[in-house]
Amino acid sequence: MAKGTKNFVFKFEAKPSVIIGMIIAWFVLIASPVVGTLTGKYYPAAPAFGDPCPLTIFTFGILLCSRSRVPWYYLIIPFIWSLTGLMGAIQLGVVDDFIEFFVGIVGIVWILYNNRRFARTQVQD
Repeated sequence: MAKGTKNFVFKFEAKPSVIIGMIIAWFVLIASPVVGTLTGKYYPAAPAFGDPCPLTIFTFGILLCSRSRVPWYYLIIPFIWSLTGLMGAIQLGVVDDFIEFFVGIVGIVWILYNNRRFARTQVQD
């Protein structure tokens, strides 16, 4: 591996962060459009997967599935987008964006916790 490159290891095992990450990712892909349709948000008013809000939630879900350290700078842009979701929820009344902010906070905390845990196990090996 070339110096400075980072390979992520994704191992889908029965660990709490992986299970939560997969639930988050599948929620955005499948349940979110269904819930949006049931609550009266039809295309083009409903957010598509490529929009920043669903993509931010999906990013945190996938990063929670990582079995290796996630560099802190990979978390900056998704976290900023989760903050914009909070502003949208408060100022524009888009209640769905509270989910984005909640996933951003929980995702950051859990990913940083995993990073510390991975650092400890690598030092002991």
